[in-house]
Amino acid sequence: MIELIPQPKEYCEDAGQSVCLAGRHIAVPLQCDIRIVAAAQELSKDLSRLSGKFVAVYQRPAKPGEIEITLSGGKEDDEAYELIVKQEIVRLSGKGMRGVYYAIVTLRQILDQQNGVTLPAFTLSDRPDFPNRVFYQDISRGRVPHVKTLKRLCDTLSMLKINSLQLYLEDAFPFLELDGEMHAGETLSAAQIMELDQYCWMHFVELVPSVSCFGHLYRLLQSKKYQYLCELEGYQPQNMYWIEKMAHHTINPSHPNARLTVFSMIDQTIGLCRSKKFNICCDETFDLGRGKNAGRDVGALYFDFVSQLVQHVQSSGKEVMMWGDIVLHHPEKIANLPANITFLNWCYDPQVPVKDIDLFTRLGCKQYVCAGTSTWNRFIGNDACAAENICNMAKEGYRRGACGFMNTNWGDYGNICSLTGAMLEMAVGAEAGWNAETTHMDDAFDRSFSRQLFGVRNDNMADLMREISMLEEHVDWKHVVEWYNASYVRKDPHTARYFEADVKMCQAHIQSCHKLYQTLENLGRGNKKINDLYVAVGGIEMLHTFALRQNGEQSSVGKFDVEMWLDAMRRAWKDDSYAFGFEQIERFVQSLWSLPAFHDEVLQEFMTV
Repeated sequence: MIELIPQPKEYCEDAGQSVCLAGRHIAVPLQCDIRIVAAAQELSKDLSRLSGKFVAVYQRPAKPGEIEITLSGGKEDDEAYELIVKQEIVRLSGKGMRGVYYAIVTLRQILDQQNGVTLPAFTLSDRPDFPNRVFYQDISRGRVPHVKTLKRLCDTLSMLKINSLQLYLEDAFPFLELDGEMHAGETLSAAQIMELDQYCWMHFVELVPSVSCFGHLYRLLQSKKYQYLCELEGYQPQNMYWIEKMAHHTINPSHPNARLTVFSMIDQTIGLCRSKKFNICCDETFDLGRGKNAGRDVGALYFDFVSQLVQHVQSSGKEVMMWGDIVLHHPEKIANLPANITFLNWCYDPQVPVKDIDLFTRLGCKQYVCAGTSTWNRFIGNDACAAENICNMAKEGYRRGACGFMNTNWGDYGNICSLTGAMLEMAVGAEAGWNAETTHMDDAFDRSFSRQLFGVRNDNMADLMREISMLEEHVDWKHVVEWYNASYVRKDPHTARYFEADVKMCQAHIQSCHKLYQTLENLGRGNKKINDLYVAVGGIEMLHTFALRQNGEQSSVGKFDVEMWLDAMRRAWKDDSYAFGFEQIERFVQSLWSLPAFHDEVLQEFMTV
């Protein structure tokens, strides 16, 4: 039985029959474009490597005995495909160009599973449940990936049959409005995004820009030039940068320059990608009506400004997408918006709000249901939460006619989680987006994940990542950052001067970290993804060691070398992303390590009063 992510809908083997693909050339029909020829060439490389026999790719009708690729003439984005692998015929067919591509990808995956060119005779028929399957990557909260990293991400998404990638460009693009505000390594240029768009197109991944157009405009609204457009009069930061950036920082929609400013930001990004889609965000505008527009109808303000944004985007021939959280509070006003908006209906909890999905369905609105990897504020995804959330959102959305499924990978508080740390949840999302009635990930999924994502055949990488994830349940990045912010930035008198934690649990988790180090060492840290997990485990030990220090205790396994861990994380980070975001993390961790063990000080104060 084949084991793939996502698992094909229909697969039937001919008992006792096998087919050898060694030396079979590949014939691509003339109506297929360069993308199919390139994919066929990758298949030929696999066959040549596994068999030791040269395999050529021809663009002409197939001859007897060749691997025949066929296109049935459907729409280009039709994703249904079939594989027939028999002694007398080997045919890969798709209704559309994308389906042909997925047929080739699937045969390559089967060859990888079999680790050879002799396959069982079989037929396979497959199609997705959701026509739109999106991975959403935050590149605006600390970790700005290199283009090569995003290309590797595209490769992974394409292999998992995820057909769209959205990049969150809150301030990760050199907008004219932010000239002089951004540091080197905080943005991707227009040329870089266009280069990535071309690469994504070659791999049948639609690249879509996602631009903050209403809320989440911290850098813009804190700049001297545009601070006057902030909803909150004279607002001054009161928290750490990471926390301030997560606050909502809403533009004042009643000022005429607000519209012109946001239009300019849209115009600078709307032509970067060939996609017809453009995400204007417009989520979490919670400051609206709490400042310059106090006392006014918040719903009317919101819908009027959003309508102007939608009309501007649509005037460029683009399809508008936007988050659905605010409009859900004003369902009676949704009809006032221009038509043909796709609402991104998000929830990141295991129990999903079916009533919200029902509302958009009842109103006849197009919607994507949007789940999350739960990697934010963590060194590795919270699979216990994310897997249930992803499966439930996909299932309930599919049953209610949602036209898309999105898996979001946010980067709150510095984006400490590498892309490797999100891969398990990425794969769960790929499975749920293709097979929406999936309720859990079984042993076959785990084996496929280990092989397809890590190149590991004899170890369960999915279970290993789940084990690592469980160690973040007691002390995690979010709680440490927020405690530090309350104690040392805001100087809140009601917040403890030391970080309270369960000492016994911290000791146990540190011991578990050391067992995981050995497991990962045995797997080989020369594998970049294995090394990413090793660094993540180090981050978890660092947090638990800090908690022990704050409680006047020492680790039972010896001293933790924080500078050695920072050096390992720096190297792993810089291999993937620009250094600037890591430098903020480094300064914060060093600040933590400079704090005294206040637990002893507090006790001593009580004893001497």
